[in-house]
Amino acid sequence: LAAGASAKLIVESVLPAAIAVDDVLKVSLDATDSKGNTASSTSADGSPDLTDNTATVTFKNSNLTYEPVVWQQTAGGNCHAYAAIGAKTMTWTQAKAEAETQMHNGKIGHLATVTDAQENAFIKNSVIKSAGSWWLGAKKSASGAPFTWSTGETFSYTNWNSGEPNGPIAAGDAIEMYSTGLWNDLSAAGANGNRAYVIEFDTDCDLPQVAVELEGAKDVECDGTVDEAFGTARLADMYSGECAILRTRATNGGKSLAKGVDLHYSLPQYASYVAGSLMFDSAAKTDAADADVGKYDAALKKIMVNAGDLAVGATSPDAQFSVKID
Repeated sequence: LAAGASAKLIVESVLPAAIAVDDVLKVSLDATDSKGNTASSTSADGSPDLTDNTATVTFKNSNLTYEPVVWQQTAGGNCHAYAAIGAKTMTWTQAKAEAETQMHNGKIGHLATVTDAQENAFIKNSVIKSAGSWWLGAKKSASGAPFTWSTGETFSYTNWNSGEPNGPIAAGDAIEMYSTGLWNDLSAAGANGNRAYVIEFDTDCDLPQVAVELEGAKDVECDGTVDEAFGTARLADMYSGECAILRTRATNGGKSLAKGVDLHYSLPQYASYVAGSLMFDSAAKTDAADADVGKYDAALKKIMVNAGDLAVGATSPDAQFSVKID
């Protein structure tokens, strides 16, 4: 570099294995010239200023001054967080840029995308709470081109106001949502006035916590009736030719919906499945892999029952079947 010249550098740093919110990372950059002289900056009084070559990074989970509204999974939502930013108005391009500087729960924001009627209703009823119009994250790239969401999501759902979109639609037109929930196409450049906007953060749902119970009872005569109360009796303690009836269920003790919960049981090598004994929620199921929720895989010696979705705190019906000690 010539005297007085400068250069921009990208500094890559190895981070510690665990970083907590509000932890501070300081990265110092030292420079040495070709003659071995160490470069240092000086303060106004001529003394070395060791802070000038140190960048300080503070880890934050959020940089928001407001609290967005979460579309809760228990209400049929996607766990994303939304907010209506109406304190100032701007063009669509300005709104998009500002939204992408904001972070909530570690997720960078974007102009809201609306992919079905339920999401549109949630934004209308729970996010936009005052009269006005608000930018959404859809825009046309060119005249005659379709609208696309800035996130790349499929643009299929619409909720146009009567007579909209009215054409010819110019290149660069974007979508605004009225406080009624209806949409209108409008110049993204703000030629017809600037707008507020709706921001969305793609926060993740909490993981469900599914616990599975298994209990059994002896059916010594193999007649399909239990000879004792269900408990934790071990198949390994039974005699050849005896049967047992087993039942299993799942409980969701987490904070979010558990989708498509499967109940599985692999038979030990010394036991066989009693054909036609599979039941779920007190209803008989076929052993074959067909339209009902249960099946028995003879090759794997495995019972498989799909218990469906489990809401928070819910317990599935019992899957029940019989096995015989070989």
